[in-house]
This record gives sequence, C-alpha cells and structure tokens, in this order.
Amino acid sequence: MLSVNNLSVNYGSTRVVDKLNLELGQDEILMLVGPTGCGKTTIARLLADHTELEFEPLSAVFSGVADLRKIFESARSRRQSGRGTLLFVDESHRFNRAQ
Repeated sequence: MLSVNNLSVNYGSTRVVDKLNLELGQDEILMLVGPTGCGKTTIARLLADHTELEFEPLSAVFSGVADLRKIFESARSRRQSGRGTLLFVDESHRFNRAQ
C-alpha cells in the first residue's frame, strides 16, 4: 500500500510538487508516462522517500529476468522485516517475452 497525503516539494524557491494526494493498493500499479527528462524518476524517488519505501530502479534496456529476481528477493526480505519496496522500471515498453 502506498499512501501520500498533501505532499509538497520545493526545488530551491520553485514548487515542483504541490499538494499531491495518492493512494495505491497492494496490487495496483502506477505508471508515469512522459518525455525523457520530465521528472518521472524524480517523482518516483520522492514517493519512495515520502513513504519510507526502498527505491529500486531498473532499466528494461539493460536488465533482464535475473535482475528482476534479485530485486524481488530483496523486496521479500525487506517485507519480512516490515519494510516495503518501490520498484521503478524505466523504459518498461522495451521488455519483451524473450527476456
């Protein structure tokens, strides 16, 4: 479960996130879509930090099933100690069935 209430973030004197509210259930997925450099990874990191989840970035271009398995195992271990994981898959459209 990911729950964010009234998250506001400044970068210097500029407000980059203003009063974000977000609720995701255990099996729900959030997809951030936008052009390169628009802040998708930054938003995911902010969500992880704000919710005290471990941030696990993964590039579909450079990673495969073995990398996912390692992250899933780490996430299971964390879950057993009461901590959660936010998996961020960059370029997810590049995954294919052969991987």
